[in-house]
Amino acid sequence: MTDSSQQIKRRPKLYMSFGVLRGQYQPSQDVFSKGVLVTEDGVQFPAIVQPKLEQQIQQQPELLNTQQIFGVWPCTSAESLKLFMKLKGVRKEDSQQPGYPTAEVDKFSICGVVVSQDQEAGKLVIQIKRNGKIPPGKELDPALQPFNLEISGELPDKAVGQFWELTCARQGEQIVITEANLLVESPPAIKKPQACAIKAPAKSSTVAPAPGDKETFEVTPSTVNAGISLTPGKMEVVVKLNQFPNDVRTVDKGWKEFEVDTGDALVTITVKPKVFATLEQAKLDYSDWVAAISGQMGEVTLTGFRLESPSIKVFERKAKSPQEQDRPIWISCCRKTHVTLVFSPTLNYSHTHLSL
Repeated sequence: MTDSSQQIKRRPKLYMSFGVLRGQYQPSQDVFSKGVLVTEDGVQFPAIVQPKLEQQIQQQPELLNTQQIFGVWPCTSAESLKLFMKLKGVRKEDSQQPGYPTAEVDKFSICGVVVSQDQEAGKLVIQIKRNGKIPPGKELDPALQPFNLEISGELPDKAVGQFWELTCARQGEQIVITEANLLVESPPAIKKPQACAIKAPAKSSTVAPAPGDKETFEVTPSTVNAGISLTPGKMEVVVKLNQFPNDVRTVDKGWKEFEVDTGDALVTITVKPKVFATLEQAKLDYSDWVAAISGQMGEVTLTGFRLESPSIKVFERKAKSPQEQDRPIWISCCRKTHVTLVFSPTLNYSHTHLSL
């Protein structure tokens, strides 16, 4: 295992649990979306097929006859650490699409907080959470709750409570660490607010308090913030590019899909043909342009995340003419005094003229 814990990696703190497995899905007799995934070496993982993949398999039942390369989310339930796989998508054998390369079969990318570690047994438990906000009304949905994964391997003694990025491989039924990078150190401990007793307002003089009678109330965050109306908001991700995207693919219903490398993450963008036409038209109309692609952060992939509900706006870049760049700026100081300032970015000089 490669340990890069000596230097914290400057990367986004995104929880992630994603992998690629080759195997054959066998649905149960009762529920098609619940069954087992049998790998090349005969290991059987309980599996749940996501709705989009379930629809694809029902339209292409031949996918059940042979082994496929699946993008999977390794998960556990709240009751136990028993591993099962959520099957997200399937790709052809010769696919070279980012996120599903054939060379990455039996590999996993996991990012989360280490909650426990048993160095003698060579095991650790890492917690995975949802990155985005849970939609209203689904706060108790079991599928959206944090879960723990048991990983084979060792990290430094102080790893518990820290946010780690783990590259792992499957060995039989186990997920084993091959490389580990520390992303966020343990946060400072926050002292829990203690309840304090505050005297109640003085009673009316007509009523005498009983001897030793003390009226108190407990001060908590809820009482402190009582009556304060919080401002609602929405987080939006904006990806900017100034060239036509490479490796554009046509997916379901003719939608266009491509990736943008931001340096920190590979953002997967899928848009309708009509929306993608905005980029195609900009390529034809403008010699210099910039596109702003905005949306919400969606599901985490092996190399980054997907942009949900993306929209595209294109702006033309117009270079300023030499006359506009060298236009004098007149500043009237008094009735008979003028100062002329000339700035020329193209010639890299400035000139000041004073006339009396």
